Amino acid sequence: MRKNYIDYENYEALKSKYGHVSTWALWDEDILDGSKDNVDMDYKKRKELLIANSEEEYKEKGLDKLLHGDVVVLALNFSCPKETKSNPNPLLKILNEYKDEAYNNKRYEELMNLVENDERFMFYNMYKAAARRYAPEFMKSDILHGAYMTDFIKFVEDDGKLLPAGIPDSNSGADIIADSLSKDKIYIQAKGLKEEFDLLGIKPKVIITVSSKLNRTSVREAIEKELGYKPYFEQLHHYSPNGSSYRNRGFESYDDMYASEIRQIAESIKSKV
Repeated sequence: MRKNYIDYENYEALKSKYGHVSTWALWDEDILDGSKDNVDMDYKKRKELLIANSEEEYKEKGLDKLLHGDVVVLALNFSCPKETKSNPNPLLKILNEYKDEAYNNKRYEELMNLVENDERFMFYNMYKAAARRYAPEFMKSDILHGAYMTDFIKFVEDDGKLLPAGIPDSNSGADIIADSLSKDKIYIQAKGLKEEFDLLGIKPKVIITVSSKLNRTSVREAIEKELGYKPYFEQLHHYSPNGSSYRNRGFESYDDMYASEIRQIAESIKSKV
């Protein structure tokens, strides 16, 4: 079923330009150990599974047969929790210190410098956070395992170029999010996403949106216009449910709810592509 396999050249190009804002749905059982976020432990798992610094290493890890762009998991934007003294995190420090849009260029430069000099933050975005809810069923699915994951709202304009600076805000209702999705600005994000896909060398068949704000017709139409074709869109609850009730949907737990949703999505994809 997979056709959009990622070769090393495209992987390396993606890593250099978007490694600070994206990741891959490539997990194993160890990611489910229940431990809290820990930069070093998280990095150890990503280093083992999905970070490669040569074509030889890329193939040794089997990434040429695991990573693919047939399915893209599309989240909204960079979450921006506060850095804690007990768990210092230079990426969160950058996102908070340069959060205001007046610092877009500075934030971009600092993020690029960070991943260039500290590999612990390569493909860091949402990797551990998404694993808790998504990994158990994604690992069972041939079409979901190894899918590309990225945010929609992350691009800023700079002298005619689109920079993946990330738009950090933990409040999906923030003004900056609304503005980025407005009819006058949404094309920036859709055009940037197309450039991102082109660099990776993919034409996704399916885009799984994990934010209700991305289920709007205006978002889908903007993406379709830039891509030049209509991918299938699927909807999945965000990996941080934030009060959405599993009981109201007839489930015994969030684990049951996510498992059911992901299985249904996997079956739906099989029937369409």
